[in-house]
Amino acid sequence: MLARQFTKGHTPFCASFRCHSVACADRPDANCGDRLLLPPSVLREAQRLKLPFPLLFQCSRGSKRCFCGVLEFSAPEDVAFVPKWIMEHLGLQEGWEVQLTTTGMAKPGTLARLKIPEVSFQKRVWELGAQKFLEKCMASYCFLEEGTSIMVDHDGYHYSLEVVSLEPEPVVSLLGHVDLEVEFCEMEHPSLPAAAPQPNAATATVAAEDAGADADADVEADADADADAGAGADA
Repeated sequence: MLARQFTKGHTPFCASFRCHSVACADRPDANCGDRLLLPPSVLREAQRLKLPFPLLFQCSRGSKRCFCGVLEFSAPEDVAFVPKWIMEHLGLQEGWEVQLTTTGMAKPGTLARLKIPEVSFQKRVWELGAQKFLEKCMASYCFLEEGTSIMVDHDGYHYSLEVVSLEPEPVVSLLGHVDLEVEFCEMEHPSLPAAAPQPNAATATVAAEDAGADADADVEADADADADAGAGADA
């Protein structure tokens, strides 16, 4: 559905790449997010096709897919550096082929039901506060999609977070200003103080600003610079 929305009036970018984990690019920090490292040629082709920014992609292998953005255009040609959780979701191994197709913006998320598998991680969320924690962790994501287990960072530790269900659609956008209500399913911890509430779900409203705004501005600036350089050469 997102691809159909995007291709109206635009020619989509579609290409295959050899997939490697972001750790191979010495960017393990990029595991906690849904942004890829792609070759500079992808940026040049996006400029040629006059695609809107930020660039968003459907990442797929066979019948499996997920949605992602771009962190940098610094990968070698024909290589895509991908977060580990996306590789696991698509069943990818190092060096396998993955297909990327540009897609459109999803509707903003209004409600996310999430599950935290690790009890130690639940305690950290309680201590920090759901709203503050999610504002920090969700900033590195462009999308949330039902059925995925994403990776988030807290104080240098990486934790898994299961996306159980979303509203208004199975895939939602976290770009821009999003008021996202979050319910934590089956969240409780025996070591909480007796006076503290211990419901099965915790809710918070998250104003998730686009963490990629600065990066997207840099990309657009590079695009303008390339265009100006091309115009000067033509002249």
